Amino acid sequence: ANFGGGGEKQNPKIKGIWHLFILKKVPSVLKYIAKYLAPRDEDSMSDEAKALRVRVMLRVGVFGIPLIAKLDESAASMAANIPEGSCQWKVKPDGPTMHLVKEKGEFHASKGDMETPSAKVDFKDMPAALGVLTGKKDGMKAMMSGDLAITGQTQIAMMLMPLQAKLGKAMK
Repeated sequence: ANFGGGGEKQNPKIKGIWHLFILKKVPSVLKYIAKYLAPRDEDSMSDEAKALRVRVMLRVGVFGIPLIAKLDESAASMAANIPEGSCQWKVKPDGPTMHLVKEKGEFHASKGDMETPSAKVDFKDMPAALGVLTGKKDGMKAMMSGDLAITGQTQIAMMLMPLQAKLGKAMK
């Protein structure tokens, strides 16, 4: 090993028990570094696999809201404060569309477009949706860059976000 510079090889000098402790930790530190330098799953996925991941995440995120609102006490109290109406999530130009309706205090999720949703959450395209849904892109930054648009009664969409976050935590 060349630790001294100038082209001469030297062995590291380790003194004391503390240095042995540090050397013992090197393999785990190297594993940690390798983990974070390795390409992420999405980086090596095909476009079809990424689109499938978006479809699954969106469906779970929308269809899971009625379940988490019934099964989790704190989610139920959050859900009770959401006004009646509907919210539609769409991945443009031809991606999946899901919607959620709150009617008489109950949530109902469905696939497809709604004629007149109260609130709309539109992703510019599949990569934008994947970035936001996986948390790799912040929602506010996505809105400012045009990758995400929330229109209509935005209060409904914003109040549903903590329920989706709670659902995500429950899935981990």
